[in-house]
Amino acid sequence: LQHPLGVAIHGDALLVADAYNHKVRRLDLRTRRVSTVAGTGAAGTDDGKGRVAFFEPSGIDVVGETAIIADANNHRLVAWNLATGAWREIAFEGLAAPPSEAASRPAAPATSVAAEVAPDADATFEIEIRTADGVHLSPDAPATAAARAGDRTLASTARRDVRDPLVLRVPAAALAGVDRFAIDVAYGLCADGPGATCVAEVRRFAVTLTRRAGAPPPTRLVAGP
Repeated sequence: LQHPLGVAIHGDALLVADAYNHKVRRLDLRTRRVSTVAGTGAAGTDDGKGRVAFFEPSGIDVVGETAIIADANNHRLVAWNLATGAWREIAFEGLAAPPSEAASRPAAPATSVAAEVAPDADATFEIEIRTADGVHLSPDAPATAAARAGDRTLASTARRDVRDPLVLRVPAAALAGVDRFAIDVAYGLCADGPGATCVAEVRRFAVTLTRRAGAPPPTRLVAGP
């Protein structure tokens, strides 16, 4: 374990939020054996195959057969079914952030994107984040990208170092019956200079998906000016 923060009892086992390993561990209280039950060992939001991943999970509780996990650096709560492995992000309807400089700015309109994918193949997006002069990406906040259709999360990813494009892979299984969805890219921006203010930035892409034979290259998205 590395920096375990949260624990919860489930039956004869102890579930542990193993923060720096980006995992949830299970300690069998009878045998003293430890196993990994969720997480990949690398920071992220999913493993590209629909299974959950974490970025320094810091808290955990159990309600029935569902574990509620505070996924600290992904800034989200995850409901994860202990029996099936199914998971979802928990949304709070009507909850709003306190007023801030970022909140007072009008939201940028969604950018329309046409993407192609081979039938029964994953859709891959390479996302480049650009900044204006006098502004830099926050080194303390991870950049995240999430594909959503309605209230359903199709795929998501997170990374702190975005000098290379952020790669989002939407599994073919999640795309079944889906032709239109949104990709939200979130990151922190800081003004250059000591004591400068940092704000959250979100860019949305409205994706229209077309399926055709062959292997189309990844769709490239640019977030920023």
